[in-house]
Amino acid sequence: MRGVSFKLLWITIPAICCFMILGGVLQADGWANSYFQRPREELELTESIRKQYGESRTIINLNGAWQTRREEGDSWTQVIVPGSYDFEGIVEFRRTFHLDSTFVGRAVYLVAYGINNRCTIFINDEFLGGHLGGHTSFSLEIERDKLKIGGRNEIRILVDNTLLPRNSLPLKHRSGLGYNYGGIFRDIFIMAAPPVHLVDLQVMRIFEAQLDRCQLKVNASIRNKQGAAQPEDKLNLHYEIWDSTGQVQIAKSDNVPLSSNRESFQQEVHFGISSVTLWTPENPVLYELRACLTQDDRIVDQNNLNIGFHNFEISENRFELNGHPYEIKGLDWYEDFANLGPTAGRKTIEKEILRMKELGANCLRVVGTPPHPFLLDICDKLGLLVFEEMPLILVPESRFQDPKFAELASNYFEEMLQRDARHASLVAWGLGRDLETQKPETRRFLRSIRTKVAKQTNQLTYLVARNFVDRLTQTSTDFHVLEMHHMKPEEISGLGELAGVNREGLPSVISYGAPLIVNDGENSSLNLMDEGGSKSLLNIPRSIAIEELQAHTLQMALKSIRSQRSTDGVLIHAFSDWRGARPKILFGQHRNPYLNRYGLMNVGREKRRAFELVQAVFANKKAPQITVRIADSQNPVVYPIYGIALILFFLYNFNRSRRLRGNLRRIFKFPHGFYTEIRENRKIPLGHTVFLSFVVSSVIAVVISSLMFKFRENLVFDEFLNLILVSDNLKLQLSKIIWEPLLFILSCVIVLYLFFILLVVLLRATSFMLGQRLPVSQFMTLTFWVAANFVWLLPVVPIYYRIIDRPDWTVPAIWLLILFVTWSAVRLFRSIKVIFVLNIFKTMFLVAILLVIILGGIGWYYDSRSALFDYLPMYWTLL
Repeated sequence: MRGVSFKLLWITIPAICCFMILGGVLQADGWANSYFQRPREELELTESIRKQYGESRTIINLNGAWQTRREEGDSWTQVIVPGSYDFEGIVEFRRTFHLDSTFVGRAVYLVAYGINNRCTIFINDEFLGGHLGGHTSFSLEIERDKLKIGGRNEIRILVDNTLLPRNSLPLKHRSGLGYNYGGIFRDIFIMAAPPVHLVDLQVMRIFEAQLDRCQLKVNASIRNKQGAAQPEDKLNLHYEIWDSTGQVQIAKSDNVPLSSNRESFQQEVHFGISSVTLWTPENPVLYELRACLTQDDRIVDQNNLNIGFHNFEISENRFELNGHPYEIKGLDWYEDFANLGPTAGRKTIEKEILRMKELGANCLRVVGTPPHPFLLDICDKLGLLVFEEMPLILVPESRFQDPKFAELASNYFEEMLQRDARHASLVAWGLGRDLETQKPETRRFLRSIRTKVAKQTNQLTYLVARNFVDRLTQTSTDFHVLEMHHMKPEEISGLGELAGVNREGLPSVISYGAPLIVNDGENSSLNLMDEGGSKSLLNIPRSIAIEELQAHTLQMALKSIRSQRSTDGVLIHAFSDWRGARPKILFGQHRNPYLNRYGLMNVGREKRRAFELVQAVFANKKAPQITVRIADSQNPVVYPIYGIALILFFLYNFNRSRRLRGNLRRIFKFPHGFYTEIRENRKIPLGHTVFLSFVVSSVIAVVISSLMFKFRENLVFDEFLNLILVSDNLKLQLSKIIWEPLLFILSCVIVLYLFFILLVVLLRATSFMLGQRLPVSQFMTLTFWVAANFVWLLPVVPIYYRIIDRPDWTVPAIWLLILFVTWSAVRLFRSIKVIFVLNIFKTMFLVAILLVIILGGIGWYYDSRSALFDYLPMYWTLL
């Protein structure tokens, strides 16, 4: 009966594992139910777009109803564009539009403000073009022979938001960025221009020393579809500056004759302007720049741009705006809204900026990707400095050595620069986060980007550092942004010296945020202390308590940041909660681990307690009283209870069975004889093997769980897991169970059983190739008894978490685990030598072949899926 029970156990464990794997793999399609779309009342193109292009252009709005399908052969489903889907893959979109006779003889363009990440576009089933890079805008000219004037035209767009490990932007490994939504998630329209028209305007402002006069350098790109047929002495270009009302002309350039013999050309014009009111966030005065293309004194095309005049620079190692010192009081922001994702329209974005102004912020850092053009228009109008960033996150030098990737990144930045450099609110470009600036190819790429900036604008550049703070170099950019939201407030002190900022003489801005990491689903109260630490506050609702803790953490951090002389500003991370690229262990207790809960407001834009605190700090007013200060530290009782129970279970069976004691004594004192008996097919009681397998698996599981629980809030650890766990579903489940030690231990035991079974299969296959016929049961016995050395960790198991939780003991505790794993590997090597009757050299050769096959296969898989070997040197440096 006992044998039957044990055999049933061996069948049940693998079956449970298989069901768990299948449960994680099977998913319902239903993708259209996860499609986010802009509200219908915000689908109309804004007046600013129509005003920019003037009366000479005709615009057809393509926002609205489109048909979509995921695969060819699927039925078409109607959705609203702009919209986005929340999975990675290819989706096809189509719709029709009508062109009347007014489009005859005109240049027709398709303009898209954002299609993520790659797209291929067809007009009337003929290939039009494609685009790489989801958050930059682009336009494609539609040749006349592809269009049906006076008839119905069909546009079809294949969208693929799959990110690649080596050749996409952003790269697949992109910790700290927002979720990778796919789709046509920003405005899209058809625009018809005159045969001779302005394509693009680049504006550079150069101030004199006293800021009382500004020289404008405007570079116009012009397209001439009529070619040499146009008399070249009749085409002229001039610029006008008007006040914000459009009633008073402030300045005008000379008429510049244009040569129209070429189809595309550029013309640079310089002219001066004086006595303008300087733009500041507190007084955002705008002027209107009109670019007029004339023929015989008749305007044939006109572009209108809102511009502001200011001088944001670094002087004497500090920020200055219009000649005065300026402290950055800013916010980190992600373009992500509840039930909208990244598809928000102008009204929604304007409400967002007004909330930031209410908070007292003067600067906005758009993290990791260029924003919707609407945001910059609104920041120009309402007064908010903007830092705009490229999506270069933890990019290894090997990527910049690849000409294909370097070109992709360079073109991406050129599109950013071309679209946004003219804006008064945009004062700095972020070139990436945690780049290897000490490596030559990385430095060469950064220099090339800075050269592009210097040619077109006088805006600043910066690098962001979280993990590689000590590797920032002065020659890379103008200033640094230091991300410190993975640190405790007391760890910030002295950070400027660590970064070498004072040695380099570069300004630095610190980005800091405090996460909310307690489960909202629990209604229990927290046992916290009042501000003096003298009185216990019981029965405080959890939702209120965690907001108080967040506010308190921010308050302490802001005091520390402002006390540092090397710091020139602060960015609160973040204005609102945002959906991350991957599930994050830090938020595993929450029902949605994708949601990064750092915000002063939640994802639904409801204010938290920290909003009032930051509002007071930015206004230099007395901060509101924060009631809750100190939370009880979390010390799981599962580990000592489970560990003690495991020790008692082991001792009970050890003392109860003399044969078990004998087998354990032989496996350590006479391992060669033990392995020989297995080779000779002498049976070890199945009960002893089952008992030992459970004890060994439990010991390893408790140790791994303790390590995971220890580093659950460590962002570097989380980033490294993103490399190893390529499946979002697997990372999602892991993020949740790490916070539940007992569930993690039991899950880990099951996974370890699977590992041992795979090892048995490998040994049995090797035996078959070597012509041996040892039963599978003997290999099962061998595998578990080889790992018996982990039994010696039993006394440490109940206190292992306490050991690694002490900073001085963390590294020795990890080395202890490495020692036991190495010991077990040596024992396995010796057992293979005995079982297969090989000498040491043949054993080494056999093990080497097996390792090459296994590790080579694993390495190939991870290198192809996540470019693991590109990142390993970076993470080794961090360790």
